[in-house]
Amino acid sequence: MYCKNCGKELEPTTSFCPVCGQPVNGGRPTGGPGSYNPNGPGSQYDPYYQPPVKQGPDGYAIASLVLGIVSFFVIPIIGAILAIVFGNKSIRDTGVNTMARVGKILGIVSLAIYIVVIVIIVAAVLLLGFGTMSELYYYM
Repeated sequence: MYCKNCGKELEPTTSFCPVCGQPVNGGRPTGGPGSYNPNGPGSQYDPYYQPPVKQGPDGYAIASLVLGIVSFFVIPIIGAILAIVFGNKSIRDTGVNTMARVGKILGIVSLAIYIVVIVIIVAAVLLLGFGTMSELYYYM
């Protein structure tokens, strides 16, 4: 039998995939000696019960969070874009990942702030630097 989520080969009596933690057959053991449990499948006294494997953050989630924070100070636009990309990849690969979501949100906020700042600076230079449109055409 194989896990439907990650493709890992499983023992016939496995309740949860040891690699990705997804339940197999609804988290109930499939046959085998002692498969009947008066306490119900999945209870702590079930000899075939396997708790789900908790996955930690992956490298993309950590990179997304670090780049999201750093994008405010050191590498603004490139860091923000990379934080968003790495956050999306981590969320797509591992599912719900808080660290990746925070990094992605920080990247979006940082990118939005820098775009607004750039627009304000360009508008100020155009409005304050040139008196009329004819001067603007003269300098171009």
